[in-house]
Amino acid sequence: MRRSYVKESLTQALLRLLERKRLDEISVSELVAKAGVSRASFYRNFTSIRDIADRFVADRFAELFARNTMTAKNVSQVVEWIFQGIYSYRREFTVLYRRGLLAGLDDLFYVWTVEQIERLGFSTTATNLITSRALRPLW
Repeated sequence: MRRSYVKESLTQALLRLLERKRLDEISVSELVAKAGVSRASFYRNFTSIRDIADRFVADRFAELFARNTMTAKNVSQVVEWIFQGIYSYRREFTVLYRRGLLAGLDDLFYVWTVEQIERLGFSTTATNLITSRALRPLW
C-alpha cells in the first residue's frame, strides 16, 4: 500500500474513533482494523496513536502557513485565508479539541504570527503590542 493511503486511512479512522472514545481508550488493533491496514503499516508510519493526531495538526498548519506568506499589503487577507483553512478542517479540529489533542496549537499559531509580523519589519514594541492585543486574548 502507498504510504499516503495508509496515513490518510489511519488518520480518518482515528478521527472517527475519537468522536466516541478518548485517545487512551483506542488500541492499535482497533485502529488498524477500522482503517483497514496492517499493524506493520501503522508502525512504519507512526510511533504512537497520539503521533497521528499530532502529525495531522502539524501537517495542516504547515500547509496553511506555507501557502500564506504575509507581506505589508496582505496581512488581513492572509489572516482570513488561515482562518478559512482552519474552518475547512473544522470537523477534524473540533474532534481533536474536544479530546484535548490540540495542546500547543496556540503557541504554534502565535509563534508563526510573530515571525510574520517581525519579518515585515515592525519593531519589537509594535510586535508585542499587536500580538498582545490581537492574539493573546484568543487563548
